[in-house]
Amino acid sequence: MRIITKNPILKVISLILAIILWLFVKSERGGEVGLVVPLEL
Repeated sequence: MRIITKNPILKVISLILAIILWLFVKSERGGEVGLVVPLEL
């Protein structure tokens, strides 16, 4: 249980940065590129 309460400020900052990064990646348009590759079997 001590691991959860150790460095709470650092954990909150990490969580906020992760959410900001997730929102940035999610809102980016044109992030996916489709590519058709011929395949021979």
